[in-house]
Amino acid sequence: MPPPVLPPASIVRNSLPRVDFLDTFCLDFHLGRLLTASEAAQACFQQAPAWVLWLMRLRNALVKMLGLATTLPPGLRALQRPLVPGDFVGPFRTFAASPSEVLLGLNDRHLDFRVSVLVAREPHATRVFMSTAVQYHNLAGRLYFAVVRPFHAAIVPAMLRACRARLLAR
Repeated sequence: MPPPVLPPASIVRNSLPRVDFLDTFCLDFHLGRLLTASEAAQACFQQAPAWVLWLMRLRNALVKMLGLATTLPPGLRALQRPLVPGDFVGPFRTFAASPSEVLLGLNDRHLDFRVSVLVAREPHATRVFMSTAVQYHNLAGRLYFAVVRPFHAAIVPAMLRACRARLLAR
């Protein structure tokens, strides 16, 4: 199966001055109801799988010595309203929000990144896309992401599956 293609309307492509890395994952959600990007984003980042939290703890222990941010995603109490710019979802700041797409991310001295959660209504299901854009600031950013990238490729689909399970359980 070919990798998913980022919908052309997504704002993640132009969310950083320069995009050095961009990927997209998607999953169909058969909820039987409308889903907003805000609801999907909050469900996706509400609680990471245990193995992801373990990797984040390991990452924090290693990067603390380099002076990089060591935020660990806390459990998230879902907001009783749609996300707006400035809101935090776990450790990530909301940069933009519409009913169909939420743009989250962080800026650090080694790299900046944005994560888009985009909801597309298809005839057979609601498709949720999670796309990540990264801009490196220096060699440390390139090296850091080279180490993180294989884990990222496993974490994002796991987050989407956990999100779908969480929403189906409601």
